[in-house]
Amino acid sequence: MKIVFEKVARSPDRSFATVDKRARAFDGRFHFHPEIEITLIESSSGRRVVGDSIEPFAPGDLVMLGPNLPHQYVSDPPSSDTIAAAKVIQFAPDWGDKLSKQVHFNEASVQSTVFYGVILLIVLFLMPGGAAGLLHQLRTSLKRLRVWLYSRADSRATA
Repeated sequence: MKIVFEKVARSPDRSFATVDKRARAFDGRFHFHPEIEITLIESSSGRRVVGDSIEPFAPGDLVMLGPNLPHQYVSDPPSSDTIAAAKVIQFAPDWGDKLSKQVHFNEASVQSTVFYGVILLIVLFLMPGGAAGLLHQLRTSLKRLRVWLYSRADSRATA
């Protein structure tokens, strides 16, 4: 399978790019980019390939990919009324470093906490209805929420 470089289109005045994917199916090419990516699968199921890991994906999966990880989502054959939907955010790996320099933290643990807090705020921003939308989705579909973190191409996912 050929791996293709993907240039993430981000406006110059933004630190990150967001994509609201809607299609009959996910049939993306196997690609990589230097940005960190967070994806929330809203609908569709199929196969997620990250590096040498092949895992099923389903609605409720929240996936964080490290920089330069080859990845691809391929939906199962869709039915006539199926829509594949996902929210995606992509940002440069040094974004957290830039943030910490602007805010001048001294403790690495505080930097990490703030960094992941900002990530959570961004994810909330992407959710329909903001925080209320996330809480509603968690309340109605907590059984299916799964979190996957990939840091390197040769690592296995953690859920």
